[in-house]
Amino acid sequence: MMSRRWCHAQDLLLTLVVGLLPACASYHPQPLPTTTGLLNDLTMVRLPDDATMRVNFGDGIDPNEAAVLAVFDNPSLRAMRLRAGVADAQLFAAGLFPDPQITLGFDNPTSSAPDLSHALALGIGIDTAAMVTHGSGHKSAAAAAQQARLDVLWQEWQVAQQARILASRYAAETEKIVYLEASQRAFHAQSRAAVQALQAGDLTVDVAATDVSALLDVTSTLYQVRMTHSDTAHALNALLGLDSQVALEMTRGRAPQQWPSVDMAAVAAQRPDLLALQAGYRSQEARVRQAVWSQFPLVSLTWNRLRDTSDIWSSGLSAVLNLPLFSGARGDIAVQRATRAALSAEYQDRLAQSQADIDRLLADAALQQSHADTLRDQLPGLTTMVEQAEHGAGAGDLAAVIATGLRAGLVTKQLELIDVEQALWETRVALDTLLGRVAP
Repeated sequence: MMSRRWCHAQDLLLTLVVGLLPACASYHPQPLPTTTGLLNDLTMVRLPDDATMRVNFGDGIDPNEAAVLAVFDNPSLRAMRLRAGVADAQLFAAGLFPDPQITLGFDNPTSSAPDLSHALALGIGIDTAAMVTHGSGHKSAAAAAQQARLDVLWQEWQVAQQARILASRYAAETEKIVYLEASQRAFHAQSRAAVQALQAGDLTVDVAATDVSALLDVTSTLYQVRMTHSDTAHALNALLGLDSQVALEMTRGRAPQQWPSVDMAAVAAQRPDLLALQAGYRSQEARVRQAVWSQFPLVSLTWNRLRDTSDIWSSGLSAVLNLPLFSGARGDIAVQRATRAALSAEYQDRLAQSQADIDRLLADAALQQSHADTLRDQLPGLTTMVEQAEHGAGAGDLAAVIATGLRAGLVTKQLELIDVEQALWETRVALDTLLGRVAP
């Protein structure tokens, strides 16, 4: 009779194990990619249907459109989004309750006494201690998953802002190259005429040397700008997930005229890295709570079904009580509380550093804006003077060396204006990043 019961229990256990097998995951190999994944044509770019901003390739790409392309096509961001899935998987794992444990035992009597039988034992237990701390663990994992997603958003934010900087820098360098090439052609014509006049004895060496030197100076500047432009183009293509051979046409846009007000409470409520730190702090709070729960006596329960060597069956319940006499989870509590204090200090330090950086950028912007306004006001007058000097030099009423010097000075100041306007752009982008703004 008892043997039939034991066989029935064995059949029930086997059925349970076989029934669980279909829920098991299976292994499938996934080879590494063999291509770079970089796009070699802008027409291959596919933005999600729910993208809030569209990109028009027909009229050139402005800095804000470049930011959109970077967020969706940057290879590093694609990889980081997948890594953030690990935190979601950990959240899923934290939401699962502990599996029950089944123990089986078999004893073979070695005594020669009569009427002895094999002893059998079946136990099903569950870790109730893990169930008690399950809620805190799940809250911690949920906050950690949110932190991972916000970290990705912060990286997207920074990549978008870097794309805005590179796109505006690319357009500014293109503008400088066009201006320098025109200046080079003008100086080349002057230099050739000066050399011919020198050979004919109509011009002195010092005057001819001034024209040749001006040509060499603008040629060297053009070379340096082209080198920088090549580096910018490669960096921008890589950021946008494009092959380095893809040619881009960028529009610069106007330099910012108005500057936003600063509210640190609003910054803390919308900047992704600060929100990520807040989520990390909530996760740590849950870990502290979990560690505190672990200091109390917790019980693990096991239901047992036994048969001894006398062929007597019995059922019972056993419990394992964890007594916090020596450790009492005090070490883990101390670690978790110290970690929480460190996270709090890190958050406060990030706020303070952000405030200092914002103040510095606003001060820089005021100086840059003032200088740009001065250059814009003065350059038209200087341009007029250069044109008048060149006309006078052509008529023989003014020394040619004076006209050449004025033209060289105009080139320098025109390039300086482009640089100051670009600096204003980059200051605005940096400020938008610190304020948690994607675009003005």
